[in-house]
Amino acid sequence: MKKLFTSLFVICLTLLLVGCSNKSVPQTNWNEIEIKDFSWQPFEWRDYVLGETYYDKAAIFVPIQLEQSDQEFWLQLDTGTQSVFYETTIDSLGIAVKTIVENDTYDLVSFNGNIAGYDTKNAIFATMKNYGQTVTAEDAGVRIGTLGMDFFKDRILVLDFPNNRLAIVNSASQLPAEIVEKVTFSKSEMVRHLFVVKTMVGETPLKIAYDTGSSIFPLHVNQDLWQQFTGREGKETDNIFIEAPAWGNYITVIGAPSKEEMIISDFELGKPMIYYSEKTPDPYKGSGLDGLMGNAPFFEDYIVILDGIEQRFGLVKVH
Repeated sequence: MKKLFTSLFVICLTLLLVGCSNKSVPQTNWNEIEIKDFSWQPFEWRDYVLGETYYDKAAIFVPIQLEQSDQEFWLQLDTGTQSVFYETTIDSLGIAVKTIVENDTYDLVSFNGNIAGYDTKNAIFATMKNYGQTVTAEDAGVRIGTLGMDFFKDRILVLDFPNNRLAIVNSASQLPAEIVEKVTFSKSEMVRHLFVVKTMVGETPLKIAYDTGSSIFPLHVNQDLWQQFTGREGKETDNIFIEAPAWGNYITVIGAPSKEEMIISDFELGKPMIYYSEKTPDPYKGSGLDGLMGNAPFFEDYIVILDGIEQRFGLVKVH
């Protein structure tokens, strides 16, 4: 297991599963992002081990190169949070970014660079103070932050899971014909920095945040919905029990197969494993959400489109 990748759930799960707090960093403001044509860019999967279980598709990483550095670094693509740099990590690498707003818990910084093949000027990230690992430029695959949903609020992200690639465009007119002819869109909405998708489990309608940072989880809901969909109480010995790290502590996440189909638009996504968090039985209370889903339902067969402009969620079945 790579040393640098020890905090998957710090970014992906904690913001939703341990409180759904109203406290968040300001919206990132991206300026002058130049995207000329539709162009696929490869992304990289990173693995993770939880207990005795190995996950080969635990997180999506995309490359970033800053103007003041010749070295390529990495951001985790995490639509469950906002775009940030890890202060401890970038400081240890000697990366200088321009601070434009100072705060006790975070700063806003401006930089020029290239993210996943796209040039950015005067891009603004928050920095997570005193967070990250001390690394050197020689460390392989250094992650210096996260690329969140705020990046895509005025553009479109296309994720081709079967081929491990993505594309970013400014408008639907830039999508290639082979996608336009096959895609099915459903109306979605942005709730703070989260992309919320209308989902069904059986006959129950749900508002589910699509969180690429919670990649391995097909669906996470509160305890009541979990019991409804699985027909279980939670203490059964054949449930899946995951001890997930979160901010230096561990949370127990319990999973079992659904008795009913998960459906988005016209697509039946099977009867997925569904999870809830033992010590936070209703983490979504007051958030307007019923749960979150990761990338797992789409790994093998789907292209996913997040249209932040029109606020709609698209699926293309590849296989």
